[in-house]
Amino acid sequence: NRGFLRVSLREKQCSLYLQPVIPGSFYYFHSFNGNHVGAGIPLLARTMLLLVVSFFLSLIPVAVFSLSVERQRARLAEMEEELTLEKRLKDENLERFKTVIEQNRDGFWIMQPDGFVLESVNTTLCTMLGRSSEELVGESPAKLFAAEDIPRIFDRKGILHSEHGRLKVNMRDIEGKNMPVHIDASLMRDNQGKPLFRYAFITDLRQRIKDLEKIRLLEAAVDQSASSIVITDIDGQIRYVNPAFTRVTGYSREEALGQNPRILKSGQQDPEYYSQMWQVVKNGKVWHGRFCNRKKDGSFYWEDAVIAPVRNEDSKISHFVAVKNDVTEKVKIEGQLQDKLAELELIVQHAGAGIAYVKGRKIIGVNEAAAEIIGMPVQQLMLKDTSILFSSSKEYKNFALEHYPELRKGKIVDVEYKTINGRGEDIWVRLTGQAVDRSALDEKGAVWIIQDMTAIHGYQKQLEEARERAEEASRSKSDFLANMSHEIRTPMNAIIGMTRLVQETEMDPIQKKYITRIETSSAMLLGILNSILDFSKIEAGQLLLEEQPFLMETLLDNVYSTMIGLAGDKNLTLVLDLDKNVPEAFVGDAVRLGQILINLVGNGIKFTDQGEINIRISLDAASSTGKNKILHFAVKDTGIGIPEDKQRHLFQSFQQADSSISRRYGGTGLGLAICRQLVQLMGGDINLDSTEGVGSTFSFTIMLPSCAKSEVQQVCQLDATRRNRVSGLSVLLVEDNEANRELGTILLESSGQKVQAAENGLRALELLCEKTFDVILMDVQMPEMDGITATRVIRAMEKGNEPDVQLSAQLLGRLGKKISGNYIPIIAMTAHAMDSDRNRCLDEGMDAYLTKPFQPEQVVEVLQKFTATGDQALSVNDMEIERADKEQDTSSTGEKESIIEAVKHHLTKSYMLNPGQMRQILKTSAASLTANLDKVDRGIKDDDCEAIRAAAHAVKGNLLNLGLVRPAG
Repeated sequence: NRGFLRVSLREKQCSLYLQPVIPGSFYYFHSFNGNHVGAGIPLLARTMLLLVVSFFLSLIPVAVFSLSVERQRARLAEMEEELTLEKRLKDENLERFKTVIEQNRDGFWIMQPDGFVLESVNTTLCTMLGRSSEELVGESPAKLFAAEDIPRIFDRKGILHSEHGRLKVNMRDIEGKNMPVHIDASLMRDNQGKPLFRYAFITDLRQRIKDLEKIRLLEAAVDQSASSIVITDIDGQIRYVNPAFTRVTGYSREEALGQNPRILKSGQQDPEYYSQMWQVVKNGKVWHGRFCNRKKDGSFYWEDAVIAPVRNEDSKISHFVAVKNDVTEKVKIEGQLQDKLAELELIVQHAGAGIAYVKGRKIIGVNEAAAEIIGMPVQQLMLKDTSILFSSSKEYKNFALEHYPELRKGKIVDVEYKTINGRGEDIWVRLTGQAVDRSALDEKGAVWIIQDMTAIHGYQKQLEEARERAEEASRSKSDFLANMSHEIRTPMNAIIGMTRLVQETEMDPIQKKYITRIETSSAMLLGILNSILDFSKIEAGQLLLEEQPFLMETLLDNVYSTMIGLAGDKNLTLVLDLDKNVPEAFVGDAVRLGQILINLVGNGIKFTDQGEINIRISLDAASSTGKNKILHFAVKDTGIGIPEDKQRHLFQSFQQADSSISRRYGGTGLGLAICRQLVQLMGGDINLDSTEGVGSTFSFTIMLPSCAKSEVQQVCQLDATRRNRVSGLSVLLVEDNEANRELGTILLESSGQKVQAAENGLRALELLCEKTFDVILMDVQMPEMDGITATRVIRAMEKGNEPDVQLSAQLLGRLGKKISGNYIPIIAMTAHAMDSDRNRCLDEGMDAYLTKPFQPEQVVEVLQKFTATGDQALSVNDMEIERADKEQDTSSTGEKESIIEAVKHHLTKSYMLNPGQMRQILKTSAASLTANLDKVDRGIKDDDCEAIRAAAHAVKGNLLNLGLVRPAG
């Protein structure tokens, strides 16, 4: 097992000593050649030496093995530590990986490599789809995609069958809506290449699509913008221009890119202007300004520019953006405006009217004319408060409170007032002003035109005095004509009547001739007097048209029967032509309409010697609306005709075509004037078409409301029933004027009524608590409580409601118990006769309306409406009773005695009073008039307008009841 061997190695002889390390397996040997140091030592010695060496050498493998075992042990410990560290690092990396995946903005999934089943999803994907991870894990992704995209996903060459793939598809959210996404999918393998799992990142493209759309819109806006847009780099080199730039400048995009904006420089502006601009933008600020630039063709143009710096992610300026608008026309207009402004300033300075510019209630600018009116030099007026235009601070304050709100609404203020100028003169001033900008009155002010109206007021005063004198003369003329015609007509009626009686007696032919002439002349004179009376009424404004139903056929029959005799006397044919489309019945004044036709037909007969007179009535259906019918009336004759130059004078008062006409045919020249005025009262106008020697046609067009024929019959029946008197009613008369109360009491008691009177509305309420009344006659204007307020209280208490009037609880309680659930008719009595007063009474709950002075028949007529069952249901319009226009029998210029006689005559005729009652009424009225006139005097002294108004109203009521209509007006 050990020992020496003699071997030859590569032809060299050497000795080997074998020493086993592991017997039979591992040996250690050492070679000795002939030159060895122990070559001369005896064999035994060498053997011993070798044994010693061999012993020590045998120890070497043991040491090496031990050392190897220690090293292996140490290595195993290191490997264990490394494996522990590696595991910890893997766990940490896995946690980091999970965190990254969970917090990733994109969705993420892991699925089986072949089974297409989701094994894991992140929170982002769950949020995108609106589902929980439990709902997604274990499911096939096919359920998550739109139906049309599933074949693309599961295709053999699709992303789920390849190592890596990308695809844009639509997923479905929890509501089934399509959601565009981008999927980046990959297959994960192990070290041996075996598939482990598939994973994918899913990017929600909705916001990206929106952002891209915004970018596209912005790009389109920039490209299509009318403003020139230029982007330069930090060195001023042009990097972008939009189409508007090329259109304005004439440079193409290719020509502009890379150039400096100075290619547009015109040389018209100071270089310092550009230096300041660059200094502003390079300091990171926005610059606003205006350039005068030069186009490619050399022409100049103006631009308003805004230049702003653009910063990069490091907040450093990287580019500049300029937005520019062509304002060449604007600059041109501004120049023209400056010229016009200079002209206007010159005009303002030399204008005849005063002009002032006021801002913050301070005079900022004023011309010489205004300074002259105000009475101060221009220099002293500057920055003065506008209160100097008024004589007192109170007047200025009232002006500001009333008119400055109108300025803020954009309205024009126009006011005249009396003041004192700087020279101490009393003047009338007219101020006309408007805000420069109503929304910024305090900042931009107002322009006022100041006019001196002192002279004009003087002229107006003179004109007013002249007008009053003319009106007084006209009234005197009208009064004279009315009174004279009335006085003459009365005996004339007797003459005509006696003449007719004489004609019935036996007379010889000469007597008959004389009597016939007397009758004809009397009739002509009466016609003239009637015309004069109508004309005077129209001029005085006393002629009112009635509104009553009538039959058109009946009206025309009356005209025909009236005029056929005159036509027959001259062998003329009278033709009546009524269009079949004209309705049967209308509402209007049939008497006055008939008067117009009779007048026109009479003229035709008068001036026609042969031929015919044609009366035609037709309907203008195209212009008619609903019940309002447009009717055309025409009277055509074949008479002498009228020269064209005479026609325009024909409708004037007391005018005829020629003076010879009056001598030959007679007449006053009033007929056509009256016809024209009556037609105008009806809302139309009269026209003439005439040819001399051929004939004339007089025509007029008016609007008349149509009605049912039954309404005419009802009016006839109503007229018959009005003759039946009513009596025994319990009437509450509420009137503050003592004379009127007494007159009303006498009038009502004379008609058989039971009357109790109250002097005001409050007293009326107290009486209503004590007694039941059938009807209330309520004056409107009274002290303490007026008729309107009392009516509101009564109507509220009847309905069980609390009135909006402060009354004692006791009175309200008693009144409620008495009238709650009932309805008492209330008739208004007032001296006011305007439609607005009537409407106000009816709107406040009154049932009918009487104007003073009223006739006994009117009172009975309105009371009759509330006596029979169901009569209360008549409409308000049916219950409105208006005072008819009455002829007055007194002269405004008569003496005291004649006035008293006229009043007595009125009281006897209108109210049928006996002498005792008349004396009592006159005594009470005189006392009331004296007391109220004293109130007027006190009101004038105390400047109490309300007291004057109340007293004047009472005086008017007294005068009207006495028949003194003109003084009451």
